[in-house]
Amino acid sequence: MKRAIIFLLVLCSSLTGVIAQCKISQDKFPDGTMYQQTEKSLMYQTSKKKIVERLSTDEENYFISISPSPFLPKPAGEKQKKDLIAFLSNGKSYKLAHFDSRYLDKDSSFQMLFLFDKKDIADFQKYDIKRIVLNDGTAVDATYTLVLHPDAVKKQFACFMKKTEH
Repeated sequence: MKRAIIFLLVLCSSLTGVIAQCKISQDKFPDGTMYQQTEKSLMYQTSKKKIVERLSTDEENYFISISPSPFLPKPAGEKQKKDLIAFLSNGKSYKLAHFDSRYLDKDSSFQMLFLFDKKDIADFQKYDIKRIVLNDGTAVDATYTLVLHPDAVKKQFACFMKKTEH
């Protein structure tokens, strides 16, 4: 009996973790466009640098939002227009086009949006991101090797796909 109870508790806690990772919220871009987004995920962290990401969609395009910390103050951060390069576990590299750079929360955080090429989404759904090359203003074309959550984007795409099936 005790084993059955322990098994059910473990099963419930693991299912809760899966459901929590698949939470999607709805919001508006400053231009009035409605979009859906996943929860934030820590992509990279050291004692001096942190990068947080999340996926969003306007139901036509998919974007990855990158929030680096520390970030450059205005107006230097707004000048960051370089594309993001992602290296996946399939050994290929992918360019995500710079879409927007903006300051949020009364300039207390900075976010860069990059657009996924529609032909590449299937690979991002199958493979983990091993590293990215990012010009975040604090380092030009810095390479970040992802060890914390290399599968976060893959899981977030699965979350969006599950939602569209229902």
